[in-house]
Amino acid sequence: MISLGVWQVHRLTWKQALLAEIEAQITAEPVALAEIADPKDAQFVPVRLSGRFPGEELHVLSSTRDYGAVYRIIAAFVTEDNRRVLVDRGIIPLTSKDTPRPAQDVVVIANIRTPVEVDSYTPDPDPIRNIWFARDVPTM
Repeated sequence: MISLGVWQVHRLTWKQALLAEIEAQITAEPVALAEIADPKDAQFVPVRLSGRFPGEELHVLSSTRDYGAVYRIIAAFVTEDNRRVLVDRGIIPLTSKDTPRPAQDVVVIANIRTPVEVDSYTPDPDPIRNIWFARDVPTM
């Protein structure tokens, strides 16, 4: 029992340090995406993007405590230097899935995140109906 207690204290210290590191990254000044060599190594780093949402999006079926079933909108974004990235634009009700969201020029300030959500229990996406069950960045 003592060993377990000591392990828990060490684990708490590790978690607090990890959360402090993430907090420092999230609240830092945004940088240009071009300054980041590999986004996979830049989790939570804030970036500033200028460009256009061309209107292409994917819908990830999700749920929230407050709203129940929702779709998370993952939209294509084309930067001014013609680089394509995915931007998580948030959630919408199930009934708003097919509501057109017009193409628009914008400046996006966001944090880089490359989630790993797919596992052996995740169903395959339904590309015909544009329904995904996890954010599968390489496939998207």
